[in-house]
Amino acid sequence: MTSLPVSIEQYLSESGFSGTEILILKQLLEGGAMTLRELAAKTGKSTGVLDSASKKLVSKGILMRGVINDTPKLKLSSSEAIVEWVREDRRVKQALSERREKDLEAFMASLSVDVSRADIQHYDGPDGLQKAYMKLLEECVGTMLHFLPVRHTEVEDPLRDFFVQFFRLRHRQKVITRVIAHDTPLGRRYQSRDPFEYRQTLLVPEDVYAFNTEKVIAGDWVGTFNHAEQKAFLIRSKEMAQMEKVMFEAMWKQEVVKKVQSGGAVSLIPEPIAREVEVRTKMVSATREFFLSRKSIAAFVICAALSAGMTWGMYRYTYHLNLERLREKAMSIAATASLQFDAGELEQLRTYRDASKPAYKKVVEALNDIREQNSNVKYAYIMRPTQSPYYWEFVADADSYPLHPFIDLNGDGYFNDQVAPGHVWLDEEPQLSSMRNALIEPSADKKGVADPWGVWISGVAPILHINGRSVAVLGIDFLEADVSIMTNKIVTPTILGIIFLVILSVLRLLAQNIFSFSRFIKI
Repeated sequence: MTSLPVSIEQYLSESGFSGTEILILKQLLEGGAMTLRELAAKTGKSTGVLDSASKKLVSKGILMRGVINDTPKLKLSSSEAIVEWVREDRRVKQALSERREKDLEAFMASLSVDVSRADIQHYDGPDGLQKAYMKLLEECVGTMLHFLPVRHTEVEDPLRDFFVQFFRLRHRQKVITRVIAHDTPLGRRYQSRDPFEYRQTLLVPEDVYAFNTEKVIAGDWVGTFNHAEQKAFLIRSKEMAQMEKVMFEAMWKQEVVKKVQSGGAVSLIPEPIAREVEVRTKMVSATREFFLSRKSIAAFVICAALSAGMTWGMYRYTYHLNLERLREKAMSIAATASLQFDAGELEQLRTYRDASKPAYKKVVEALNDIREQNSNVKYAYIMRPTQSPYYWEFVADADSYPLHPFIDLNGDGYFNDQVAPGHVWLDEEPQLSSMRNALIEPSADKKGVADPWGVWISGVAPILHINGRSVAVLGIDFLEADVSIMTNKIVTPTILGIIFLVILSVLRLLAQNIFSFSRFIKI
């Protein structure tokens, strides 16, 4: 039984072995040859994950597959295979380091021979740093490369307002930024903003690639930025820029291969100048640019106006439908209920003195039954025509028994809530009210009609004598406000939902780009 020390596990991890691969090696060292199911039982990993990792180890020549006791199993090919793989990885890294050192020595030697040929520029202070970035952007075509040690969030960056404008200029010139940053919490947060910033970020181990200064390669220019001292140093040298580009691409490719071998997810950028960021990044960056531009204001105003117009149209259409429903309901109730009244009993009710007759009590109780059996009915009453088409007189009213003419039932300050038989009512709008054809057929008000008791949608139906002659009409009143209430119940949730989504979108955008918006407002 052999176990891997922690130091050996760490060394294997640095040499490119994934955690699952190391776990397989440990189990095979401890227990000898095993099947995938046995490994899964020992490690708690799925057979699919173990199969993928074991295939990589087989391709490296470290594991081999064999049949033991008629069962296919995995076993170590030899201990030397692991050692040889680690040696090869070390040789590759050492060769890369030596090549970088030689490139640096060659470059420094070229500077010492003919220093007058190099264009060197110095910048100091916040304004100087901004000028240095703008200089690099002017000289860049297609892609700008960054080595960036992320020290703070973008919100905390002293140059955050400048970088908003810088992003907009990069986006307009279609300059893509590729960044190599350290794999730290701040680095991962920086990478998560890539779709909004028109850039691609690759995270690398900080202990393997230790760079402490921001370096930017753009065209034939190489710039270093010391934000702590607020200094920038730019060199225009085709040879130096090419060397830095080769170093950047080598580091990028090496880390991408490692991530792919370890089963990690990484976004690859095709070679060379066609290195374009993915479509999603372009779309999100373009969206951000739109929201930070003045054109968005006009678009929002137009959309708001169209939304308001459509909402008002929807409200009016719904209001009209509900008005028709209420008219039909009022007509239907009046037409059905009118059949239960006896024209002979109604003929007995002519003056306020008739309110003491049993027939009056019977009619009023019937009117109250109608009102109670149908929701939202405010008033139920019976009227008969007079010699004038504008005047009608009450026969009975649901609220007028027992009769107390000097009581204010609804608290409006007027003693007109009860009406006795013979009380005259003026139809001020005969062209609109339902009373026009009330003696012929059931009808309803085309719109709200005002009278001393309020604004109403009334439905009326004729009450017929046994000989077929109309002697009175039954009236059913609904408040016109009921139409608005029904409409609001339907439309209000939709309007509130739209408003909520708009507010939520604006708040989310502000939270994501609060400093970008503050910069935009100042422009």
